[in-house]
Amino acid sequence: MNKIFHLLLPLFIVTGTCDAQKKVSSAIKKPAPLKIRKPAPMIKYEEPSKKKAEVGEPANIGSNAVHAEKRNAKFNQYSNNAVLSEDDIVLNNLILKVDTEKKITSNALLIYGSNGKIFSYDLDQQTINWRYLETGITSSGSNRFNVNGATLYVPYIDGTLAALDVNTGSVYWKDKIGLRRDKSLLTRQNATINNDQIFIAARNSNLYAINKKNGSMAWNYELQYEFNIYPPVIIGDGIYINNAPYIYKFQAQTGKPAWQRNFTKAMYASMVADGKRLYATDESNTLYAINPDADSSIDWEFKLSDNQYGVGENIIIDKGTIYMAGKANPDSKATSIYGISAADGKQLWKTDLAKDEVVSLNMIDGQIYGYMKDNLFTIDPEDGKLLHSVKPPEEPISNIIRETETSLLYLSQNGLVRISKIDKNFKLIPVSELKTEEPESKANIQLVTKDN
Repeated sequence: MNKIFHLLLPLFIVTGTCDAQKKVSSAIKKPAPLKIRKPAPMIKYEEPSKKKAEVGEPANIGSNAVHAEKRNAKFNQYSNNAVLSEDDIVLNNLILKVDTEKKITSNALLIYGSNGKIFSYDLDQQTINWRYLETGITSSGSNRFNVNGATLYVPYIDGTLAALDVNTGSVYWKDKIGLRRDKSLLTRQNATINNDQIFIAARNSNLYAINKKNGSMAWNYELQYEFNIYPPVIIGDGIYINNAPYIYKFQAQTGKPAWQRNFTKAMYASMVADGKRLYATDESNTLYAINPDADSSIDWEFKLSDNQYGVGENIIIDKGTIYMAGKANPDSKATSIYGISAADGKQLWKTDLAKDEVVSLNMIDGQIYGYMKDNLFTIDPEDGKLLHSVKPPEEPISNIIRETETSLLYLSQNGLVRISKIDKNFKLIPVSELKTEEPESKANIQLVTKDN
């Protein structure tokens, strides 16, 4: 199909079942190792030309010629992929503009099942308030929703992004990235929000900024590789995204590129930030503390010990300390949880566990909760002491959250599991609709409380 000049097309997205529609595979395959050349110097992008682009005239952005959108010469002016193809285009179906003044009217547990279903659940009555299912979706793709005010923003594996009313589940707007539904376009995304924009990194190589009120695309930029498998991070007015061996920085509001830094190995892991630095690990064993300013310098590096690797999503920063899990290699003695000073990269402590992979790491009420396949553990973040370790009767498939001062919650294949922090007992609350044939995808849960 020829390139499409319109950046946004109004489209009524059909929600009925289509027999010809292919099922989306939930398997989130790790990209094959990249052949990465010797690191190139950090790239600083040139300032755009001082000359104001006329309507329909290309604007000079460094070495890239970008067509100005006719209705607004400044619209998406820094994009290197402004004329979008059938795989890149954002199709917008605005049903109702988001009411940013709306309040949450009742307490509820929001659930994004590993089968791709969205629920609002009443924990007191143990009933479902409302449910939402996007047609053709059978997996969450390990994506996570984001609650902003009384609006729930949900990224789907097929490239759909939906804005739902937290109270009713009704749809404000839906976007669809690309014209096809048989591709795994969004994985491990969390609909990162900054001011009025949502940021999504898709596996078509594009980073998108979407207006959170109406779903319209604000800007996009095509990155070097398609491997956008972790969400972007915000520091101040900058947005950062890892893309195979690169990390990019953009001005969040406009999409103006600031820098692109090369690393010796692919940066396949979640990033975290504390407002001072960006912290990112590669697919091997190195954690980098990156200066977010224009020079993107590396302030310090930290290497995992015992031939461990693959931090993945298991990294947290809290009160000046970075906590992360190092995965065991066959010749490693253990899988370990580390406490590292964010100020200078010095190791504060290391706690060795069994050689299984850590599936999730969570900071709750000043303690670290995590789980492996057969082990749910609690660690003191001050000294790394292992406080508790138990084989759960129901294997977790979601994050772990605080329910009350004395209880925690997580999802299993059979429903919700409540953990007593007092006697460490487990109680299953069956939710039959959470059963799934796609166990490789993680679920996501979050409590929302009634606004005063």
